[in-house]
Order: sequence, then structure tokens, then C-alpha cells
Amino acid sequence: MSLDLTYRFKKPILVRGYSLKTANDGHEHDPKDWTIECNNVADNQPTLLHTVEGDEPRDRLAEKEYRIDADGDIWTDRITMKITDTKQSTGIV
Repeated sequence: MSLDLTYRFKKPILVRGYSLKTANDGHEHDPKDWTIECNNVADNQPTLLHTVEGDEPRDRLAEKEYRIDADGDIWTDRITMKITDTKQSTGIV
């Protein structure tokens, strides 16, 4: 199962990283594989920021931070998380 989540900002923001928190009920609702993409306002083109494959289960309600290692600053007005696989069925709200 796949799912795309997009957030649009009122003004462009500088992207340095993001964080995710695990589900409160069970690891089967946590994403396993995903990508983070944005609309780079410098050239108005989609830009792949981060890819995660095979994320392992963590404690419930555990937050994990991910840093974006990019060449130069990336300003965006839109970020999309494309979840390509979950542990089982997705229960993302």
C-alpha cells in the first residue's frame, strides 16, 4: 500500500530536516519505506530530499529526527512524503 502526504506552506521555508513519531498502538501502523520530496522554489522543480528503506520498529510514540544533507540551501513551499510500504496496513492519520 502507498500513500502521499503533502503539506503546503504559506511562505517558502528552508529545509534542514524533519521528524516522525511512531504510532501509539502498534508498529504495523508505522511507515517502513518512504521518500521526502519538495518543490524547490529556486527552479520550481521537484527535488528528492531523503529516502528511507526498511525502517525498523521503535518504541511506541518514539520520535526520530532525520537530517537533510543537501548541497546548498533548499527553499520550498511544498513538501511531500511518499510512503511506499508500511509494516502491514497503514493507519496514518
